[in-house]
Amino acid sequence: RSGEDLSPLLIPLVRNLPQLEAVLRCGAQTIYCDFENPKKYRDAVEIFRTWQLANQGCGEASPQSATRNPQSSILVAPPRIFKPGEEWQLEQVRSCNPDGYLVRNFDHLRYFAGDRCVGDFSLNIANRLSADYFLHRFGLERVTASYDLNVAQLESLLEGAPPEWFEITLHQHMPMFHMEHCVFCAFLSSGKDYRDCGRPCNTHDVRLRDRVGAEHPLKADVGCRNTVFNARAQTGAEYFGRMVALGGAHPGEVSPARAGRHQRRATLARAEAVQSTGRHPRADGGLGDLTQAVQPINRVGRRCVGAGLCGSAARPCRNEIAATVLVKPP
Repeated sequence: RSGEDLSPLLIPLVRNLPQLEAVLRCGAQTIYCDFENPKKYRDAVEIFRTWQLANQGCGEASPQSATRNPQSSILVAPPRIFKPGEEWQLEQVRSCNPDGYLVRNFDHLRYFAGDRCVGDFSLNIANRLSADYFLHRFGLERVTASYDLNVAQLESLLEGAPPEWFEITLHQHMPMFHMEHCVFCAFLSSGKDYRDCGRPCNTHDVRLRDRVGAEHPLKADVGCRNTVFNARAQTGAEYFGRMVALGGAHPGEVSPARAGRHQRRATLARAEAVQSTGRHPRADGGLGDLTQAVQPINRVGRRCVGAGLCGSAARPCRNEIAATVLVKPP
């Protein structure tokens, strides 16, 4: 968006190719990709370029020659954790030739300097000063508001700085914790690391079941680091109209596990909400039916992991995830 165009923009973040195809069928113009394996970004960009050509009526051209339209673009995310010696991962991300990058840390800012970049939530932008620093020091297009901000703090941020600076995550499965230990290798392989484990993460769907029966998806990145996502989605639908009134952009995020019909329905509902707020804003932004169907956690920003499981912040230490590993082969 520009300073003159403050209409809300829906940006879905997808985690695999089926989800990408689902949101393209919904007509999403700008898409973020955050895949476990950066090798698949090349396929994602090719799918997106083919979709661009089909929608521009240029079917005789090749996907590689598609016109780069800022209103129709694909941005990819490098692995969130970066260690010395892992520059090959960033080279792999750049080689897919996307329109831009969702940057997560200072190594990304340095490596992708001069490219089109959007700052992710991990930069922890919580006030005008930090937003101004990242936007003008590193030339970022926009920054994502920190997950540590509640709705009142988000409103203050949008009122105290140009709202076109920011993106706000509207709907997601919150990452609960991140670890170096690889559950896939430990439980599904007799190997010790990626050299002899057989890569069970590529062929199995693993979830961790807690003491109340919730199944939390477990995902591994290209560096064999694992992230556990909350089984229940978190939505800011209740505050959608208020954020739009203040000029905030709203990237959506998809489930780390679901795709297809469910994702298409969710994306269409959010797109309808974005369109409806331009004419007749509603308190729930048009997402009320979807919210009731999927029963997400209704809040903006993050609280303790324990509160996410039992609804009480008083006893977070008692809400650890049990050691029940559910393996669902494809």
